[in-house]
Amino acid sequence: EIRNCDWSSDVCSSDLAPGGAVILVLAGCVDSVALGKATDSGAQSTDDTGEHVGLAHAAAPIYVNTGESLYTWDIDAKTASWSGRFETLDGVGLSDMVDIAIDSEGALYGAIGTTLYRIDAEDARCEADRSLSTSGTGLTFAGDGRLVVAGGALVAVDLGTGVEEELVADGTWATSGDVVGVPEGTLEWSVRGDGGDTWVSVDPSLGVATERGAVGASSLWGVAYAEGTVFAFSGDGYVYTVDPATGAGTFVVDAALSFYGAATNPVTW
Repeated sequence: EIRNCDWSSDVCSSDLAPGGAVILVLAGCVDSVALGKATDSGAQSTDDTGEHVGLAHAAAPIYVNTGESLYTWDIDAKTASWSGRFETLDGVGLSDMVDIAIDSEGALYGAIGTTLYRIDAEDARCEADRSLSTSGTGLTFAGDGRLVVAGGALVAVDLGTGVEEELVADGTWATSGDVVGVPEGTLEWSVRGDGGDTWVSVDPSLGVATERGAVGASSLWGVAYAEGTVFAFSGDGYVYTVDPATGAGTFVVDAALSFYGAATNPVTW
C-alpha cells in the first residue's frame, strides 16, 4: 500500500454504531527461518551484545507515526505532538515507515519493507537492526516478547532465535493496517471487511482467532492500547476507540494526520 502523510493537526468529534457476529478460526502452522542483521544503516551504535546504545526508550503510553515522522499521542488532549523526522544516524531522511512497536523494555522499533529499525523515541533517529523474512503493515510485541508482524498472515518472530510461528494462516484475513498486544495477552487486529474494517481478537497461546464484528470505520492503519482502552488511528486522520468484545468503534477526533501506524508502550501498563 502507498500511504500519504499530512503534518498538520486539528480537532472535531462524532459517534459510530456498534457491529456484530462472532466466528472461531484455528491458527496456521509453524516453521523456522533465519533473520539477518542489517549492516548498511549508516553509523552503528550497538554494543558487544548487539544491543543499540544511545537510543532513547519510549516513555509515553502511545506513539503514532506517519510515513516520515514520529509523534506521541495525548489521550486527554486528543492531540499528537511531533517528536522528530525519521532519519538514519547519519542524517539521511527515511520515508514509508509502515508501523512502529515497543517491547517490554521500552525499546521502540519500526519497519520499512523487510528492514526492522530501532528508533530513538525522543527524536526519531533510526538504526537498522535486521532484515526480516516477512513484511506487513502492522507490528506489535506479544506478551511472550516476540515481535508480531501483520500482513496477509499474522506471524510471531523471536528476534533472538529467528524462529517464526504463523499464528493465523495467510488468506484467512487481510490486515487493514495494524495489530496490538494488550495486557490480557490477546492480539487485537484490524482487518479488511465488507464496506470497512472488521475487528479480530487472537489468542496466540491457544491458536484461536475470533472475528468480533464491524468497526464502522475503514483504513485503521494504527492500533494502540492505554489506560484500559484500545485506540485506532486511520489513514484519513480519524481516531477511534474500539470495544474489543464487539469490534464497535466510537469516533474520538479528527487529528488531521495521515496515520501509518501506532504503538502501545507496555512499560506504562
